[in-house]
Amino acid sequence: MKTALSIAGSDSSGGAGIQADLKTMTMNGVFAMTAVTALTAQNTTGVQGILEVPPAFLAQQLDAVFTDIRPDAVKIGMVSSPALIETIGERLRFYGARNIVLDPVFIFGFGMGVKGAALATITAQGVSAVWVVWFLRGKRTRLRLQRQYLRPSWRVLAPVLALGVSPFIMQSTESLINIAFNSSLKAYGGNPAVGAMTICSSIMQVFSLLSQGLSQGAQPIIGFNYGAMNFNRVKKALEISLIASEIVSVLAFLLFQFAPMSVISLFGSEDALYNEFAVKAFRIFLMLCPLTGFQTVIAVYLQAVGKPIKSAILSLARQIIFFVPAALLLPRTLGVEGVLWTGPVADGLAFIMSLALLLYEREHLKKSHALQSRTA
Repeated sequence: MKTALSIAGSDSSGGAGIQADLKTMTMNGVFAMTAVTALTAQNTTGVQGILEVPPAFLAQQLDAVFTDIRPDAVKIGMVSSPALIETIGERLRFYGARNIVLDPVFIFGFGMGVKGAALATITAQGVSAVWVVWFLRGKRTRLRLQRQYLRPSWRVLAPVLALGVSPFIMQSTESLINIAFNSSLKAYGGNPAVGAMTICSSIMQVFSLLSQGLSQGAQPIIGFNYGAMNFNRVKKALEISLIASEIVSVLAFLLFQFAPMSVISLFGSEDALYNEFAVKAFRIFLMLCPLTGFQTVIAVYLQAVGKPIKSAILSLARQIIFFVPAALLLPRTLGVEGVLWTGPVADGLAFIMSLALLLYEREHLKKSHALQSRTA
């Protein structure tokens, strides 16, 4: 059985901290151990108190774990002071711990600040890349890396690059959107508006990942059956993806519209003015979030059937063509609320474009199916 150590604070309500880590590790068949960094008095409405563990006692906990049941992985959660992180860094280095969440150790333990976060990210990615290459060169995989297949071939690269344009646009334009959006928020609403919208955007990204996961899971099924000219299965896979994605989006919509404070309170308790703006942000900015899952599925569908240009245009529609101009223009007439209305405006227009492309492609699919039936 694999073992894992959680170095984190205690959550008295059981929703986060070491309590949540213990549940997650146990459910995944991992023997869980803990080193407590702080005791907290908290619930779903906020944190009422924190009692930090002395660094010496934290070191004793880590010594007790590593000298008995050595963990295969270490997960670092809440650490409330540089002294505690220095203790964690020193003990983990002493015992040569592996598979560690690196950011806090590099930032505070090594005193590297933001550079430490960047180095931690690069290190983690580098180790992952080395492991993948090692695995693909080993004996436990059927598809092994071979030198003769590493020569660049435009015939192979061209379709790969074409199909990758759409997700590349989705990822690369996030920075541009954040710059335009935060600039408008800062100018018209100040720091509270930026903080509230950061929560709003972060939560929405979590639900977006669910839609993206459903879409990416359907992509090889759609692509394979489209290539095999099994258009009934293509249609069925698309329908299931759209329904599943919409279920996720509608559940998110209901949560954001009718219980936004249950989400906002997870990030701590703030003053009444901040909470009021955060609630408004959730209800306005995410008003049309049920439509975003639809667009995600259609963009991935277009990739799967070999139409990367249309997929790229659709990806650009919401992110650049509609969102950025709205973020720059609406606040000039509506103030900070104009920034909030940027979301539904972009989502609505992108949905219309997605629906138009879907209807066109569906008609094309019907014609292809009819032609196949006649020639069969």
